[in-house]
Amino acid sequence: MSAFEQVTADEFDDAVERNHSSQKFKEQYARFAPFEPSGDDHCFVHRGSLTVSGNFTAPGFFTLIIGDLTVDRLVDLDNPEGFDEGGLFIVIGNVSCRVFSGHYGKCSFVDGNLVASELILNDYEDSSLLVIGDLRTKLFYGEHAEVGGVAEMEYGEGYCLPIGYRDAAEQAVRARHDTESHLVLDPKVLNDRNSLKMEEALPRLRRGKSILRSDRNIGVVLKPKLSKLGKARLAELTARAEAGETITEIDLRESELRFVPEDIRRFSKLRKLILSKNEVKDLPDWIGEFKELEILEAEDCGLATIPLSIARLPALRSLSLEENGIIELPFDENTYSALETLQIGRLFGHELCIFLADLDLAQFPNLRFLKQQFPYGYDIEFGSDCDLWNAPRLEYLEINNTFETRMPSGLAKATGLKGLKCDLTSRSLGSALELLPRLANLQVFTVHGGSDLTRTDVLALAEALPNLHIVINSCRECQIDRDDPRYALRYCISDHLRFGRYTEAAAAGEQLLADLDFAKPRFERTFQDGALHDWLFALNFAAAEEHDPAERRNKCIKAAQLADRILDVLPKSGEICGLAGLGWLRWYSLLAQANRCIHQENPDLERAKTLFDLVQSETGDVYNVSKARTRSALREAGVNV
Repeated sequence: MSAFEQVTADEFDDAVERNHSSQKFKEQYARFAPFEPSGDDHCFVHRGSLTVSGNFTAPGFFTLIIGDLTVDRLVDLDNPEGFDEGGLFIVIGNVSCRVFSGHYGKCSFVDGNLVASELILNDYEDSSLLVIGDLRTKLFYGEHAEVGGVAEMEYGEGYCLPIGYRDAAEQAVRARHDTESHLVLDPKVLNDRNSLKMEEALPRLRRGKSILRSDRNIGVVLKPKLSKLGKARLAELTARAEAGETITEIDLRESELRFVPEDIRRFSKLRKLILSKNEVKDLPDWIGEFKELEILEAEDCGLATIPLSIARLPALRSLSLEENGIIELPFDENTYSALETLQIGRLFGHELCIFLADLDLAQFPNLRFLKQQFPYGYDIEFGSDCDLWNAPRLEYLEINNTFETRMPSGLAKATGLKGLKCDLTSRSLGSALELLPRLANLQVFTVHGGSDLTRTDVLALAEALPNLHIVINSCRECQIDRDDPRYALRYCISDHLRFGRYTEAAAAGEQLLADLDFAKPRFERTFQDGALHDWLFALNFAAAEEHDPAERRNKCIKAAQLADRILDVLPKSGEICGLAGLGWLRWYSLLAQANRCIHQENPDLERAKTLFDLVQSETGDVYNVSKARTRSALREAGVNV
């Protein structure tokens, strides 16, 4: 067997022109007119037939074989290192192999027959495959090929065309069986849309592994297998149940699930089910059997809707469907009767955007909290007569959409609204100033984006709404640049906290924020609220670490005085503070007040316990060192908490 010879571009062209190729090849080669190699291209020629045990990889960006090519396993036309897509592969003779795989942008010519006993993989953009003789394979996958002789494919994702075809639709040669290719390919090399994953398929083929199913499984709709992580978590649940525990909560988030396992169906007392970040695509109807289910989280699960049985669950009060392409929800007289919290939206797509824009909140009779995330790149304008917010129980609405020209007047029907988060522009500011005062219960308004609002616009909001806590997430004129001394002072607070220098951190906080009117937003939220949080945290810890009782008392009073100022301007509802991202600012303030009650000259331990219990009820089992220290102080004072 002769070896490949590396040649110049001119020598390669000369070898193509002077070999004993067929007239039809010469005609088609001229018709395709593949770009010619230049002097710098990687050109290789093999003169004589070539037999390869194992895989064959084309050695050059331009490769010519004058003779037959016989390969036990894979013909791999991937380009050599240093070359991206494109190139040329020519065989003046027959090609016989198990798998034939092209490459992106590569022109491949076989002046003879191409027989791949298992697979022809031609799913590469801008590539072409032309066979002068016959083409035979079990599965043809990818872009079409042109064939001069007979094209025989058992299965196909794609088709062949006769050389010189005039009407592709009429003359297309398709596979003998109409079985869809994803029922021929091994599920391990398919993505969630049942398309071939090249990054999985090619390495397997290069290792000599097949990517097709066994003959007996071709066409069979296989039940997906439960992931190892899913099996482990189910085994843990089963063990707990067998030990006598009543399972009321199941957390299967990020368990690599492709379906919801029916094994959990037997836990009939379920109150909380978390399935988020699994590509299950559909929620089974039997979830509707969990009559005591209160919380269902199914974020980023590839869903387009939910079953009616879930919508009818009588105890369901919280439903999280974010990061799904939900374009439809079921409704009837028995749906969403107990639902209080709904999170829905994001991803992308026009249909999703229209669905969210048309979502009538009157269909959720007890809805209290709604997070409505519109896809990026879509700005929805609601008409002045738009009536979608007739939801008097609604308390918090986060609508991730920019009201470009006006805030819809229909929002005024949400008369119980305590918190609102949306995007404004300078053009829609006037309608906001007109609408927001009509929401008599509103406690906090967050401008999510508002990047073109000016400082004057922000001050106008604060002046027009003196009893409203206003949060500015983004406003260029409210940003603190890195060269501003206040920027350095802000991060000086963080550095002191990091090293436990609480007194120094508190002093830096006072220097930065002592003259700040907490009722009016001066800076962006991350700067202003973050600095307030750290200042209060520093004061609380400086007091907790003080050993002198009188000095500790003074420091507790100072921390509580700051807490009083903060709580005066925050929303009065703990739930609303939490939803608006103001939760820990509120809770640290309440703990500071509790500590003052403990350490003042005449301790008010009952009031301190009431404040601590309030924080505990709003934060639940979340561990926090400030909570822990206040609990210890109460216990030292003889209070049972």
